[in-house]
Amino acid sequence: MTQHLLRRAALAAVASFALAAAPAFAQDEAEEEGAGETGAFDVEATATILSDYRYRGVSLTDRGPAAQASVEVSWNGFYAGAWATTLARTAGTNVELDLYAGYAGAAGPIEYEVGAQVYLYPGGDGTATIYEGTGNVSYTIGPVTARLLAEYAPDQENLGGDNLYLSADVRVGIPTTPFTLFAQAGRERGSFYGSKQDWSFGAEFTQGPFTASLGFFDTDLDPVASGLGRNVRSGIVASVSFTF
Repeated sequence: MTQHLLRRAALAAVASFALAAAPAFAQDEAEEEGAGETGAFDVEATATILSDYRYRGVSLTDRGPAAQASVEVSWNGFYAGAWATTLARTAGTNVELDLYAGYAGAAGPIEYEVGAQVYLYPGGDGTATIYEGTGNVSYTIGPVTARLLAEYAPDQENLGGDNLYLSADVRVGIPTTPFTLFAQAGRERGSFYGSKQDWSFGAEFTQGPFTASLGFFDTDLDPVASGLGRNVRSGIVASVSFTF
């Protein structure tokens, strides 16, 4: 689902940067019977190449490129999936794998999601595994969709305390064109990066299963004081993705 990938950019915004996705498709059998029927399973897979993997405004690839892939299964509002990316050396590995599950529904004009996710680092030393709860609400009017996101990681073995991330993002589709504009702002406090703010804005082009995106990302973290150097400086990120 598009919202689940957006959550990585805010997700995304994520999304996790990963702010681009395409509609889910139903399996052949479900299409023959009517993909909109209650009880049908939807399966979506996406492959993405980015010039930089930014997570809440911070580069996790030392400002280098990344390859990402995801697969998700949904049924009657429930969903579960896996998302993987390459990244700079972290906890003894260069791979991040996120597993997530949740429920998406609507209350009148308001759409919402609640779920949980775990950040894993296959082949690593186990010191970076983190569990987190997530939720968001969104409202669409015409070509504009606004969303509020909250992600909370309680105090656990690999954290020196809890962590809370709040984000707001808006997407505006340009009528009669394949272009969408996006903007996001987030605020975080806790064990991930201390107290910080991040923001991004840009545009994406979608044609069928193909999406290309170009965005600007930045944070208010000091490169020296944070110890993260150039990874918290502003930068432009380009990406291309295909949904199957």
